Amino acid sequence: MIDSQDDRRRSLVRGLIQGTLPPAEAAATARANGLLPGGRYRAIRARPGGSVQPFALARAVAATGGGADGRGAVATVIEGDVVGIVTSAPDVPAGAVAGLGAVVPLAGLDSSFRLATRALETAIAYGIEGAVDIDELSLRPAILTEPQLGERMVGRYLDPLRPLGAFGDTLQRTVHEYLASGLRVHRTAEVLYIHPNTLRYRLEKFEEITRADLRRMQDLLELWWALERRKLDVALNRSESE
Repeated sequence: MIDSQDDRRRSLVRGLIQGTLPPAEAAATARANGLLPGGRYRAIRARPGGSVQPFALARAVAATGGGADGRGAVATVIEGDVVGIVTSAPDVPAGAVAGLGAVVPLAGLDSSFRLATRALETAIAYGIEGAVDIDELSLRPAILTEPQLGERMVGRYLDPLRPLGAFGDTLQRTVHEYLASGLRVHRTAEVLYIHPNTLRYRLEKFEEITRADLRRMQDLLELWWALERRKLDVALNRSESE
């Protein structure tokens, strides 16, 4: 028998994220917990870190994840993680990380929770703290779950730079900043404190060594994937030879 407020909250959240509550029961129970049955929400999955305890994290999510229009937020602890339903990204204590799924009706929170879980796993792998929106992560969840594809991209675009030593590292940083600066030559040169002609020379050398075409969208996407895979490998403390 469910005989406490925590148990009722946990039952509601579990039923919504698993999609097992009948619509009428979901609406009634949601309303009793401060949620609007016709509202749109997003699932959240958070993990404590440092000195943050699970129930303290759950309280922070519930207290700061609601909306000004009366749509509330509810959070509980399930198997060590904080799981909940929120309207907006909450403020989470330092050291904690939270993944946010897509905005959906109450009946769609099971799919939102799957995305929240992927966001959490990706943020942890990349060493990101705080509340992380699945949309902010772009293709990084796929990079995490497709290691073999990532290795092929690294082999195609980054491994040819290794025999060049320090100059290869310089070229890798150069193309990274070039992509991060939106392919803008002068902006990239400013960030790297080099002359635009020096930047152009480095980009040409990169293309020559890797046979990439930095004017071709497919090559740019694959290069970005390779750079993000390398960043993930570093975050996971993997050696480049693995």
